Amino acid sequence: MKIIGVTGGIGSGKSTVCKIVSKHFNVKIIDADVLAKQKYASSSIQEKVLKAFPEMQSFDVAQLSKIVFQNHNTINRLTQILYPELLIDFQEIISEQEFLGKVSAILIDAALLIESNFHNYFHKNYQFKLVLVKSNEKERIERVLKKNQLSFQEIKQRMKLQLSDKEKIKFADYIISNSRNLDFLEAKTLKVFQDILNN
Repeated sequence: MKIIGVTGGIGSGKSTVCKIVSKHFNVKIIDADVLAKQKYASSSIQEKVLKAFPEMQSFDVAQLSKIVFQNHNTINRLTQILYPELLIDFQEIISEQEFLGKVSAILIDAALLIESNFHNYFHKNYQFKLVLVKSNEKERIERVLKKNQLSFQEIKQRMKLQLSDKEKIKFADYIISNSRNLDFLEAKTLKVFQDILNN
């Protein structure tokens, strides 16, 4: 079974690309953010997080986000807890889908697919392709601001802590430029995924 990583910086439109693909192709989407939030419900994960971040008095996702996105050190403290757990989930979902045999591919929607080194694991163990969704900084900031979840400064800080598109391009098998309207993005997406799924 083909495993396709869909990555891109905050506000790039990678989740929109995944939605377009799911509309036109028989695929299973694994959203890394959703899996991470599910992990936060585990008492053992909460205990590990509180131990790693003693500045937190009690477990709170919003407070954790503010702390984690301060610098690379705080991100690394969280990823050491979370990533091994996420990898187990990825493996279990992929095994289940391979057994069921109902989908043609699995898409992994993850912003930090390269930074986490997951892309190397998938390349070694599966038939894997990496798709990078890129967009200019102004458009990315505008998209995130529209969601009203983060301030301008918080968005800029998260961008600073992620690899740039220029750095990510080195690892990508395919690139989708999200620089115009939704119709343009859909056409680009369909072209890329027809190529991946038919070869």
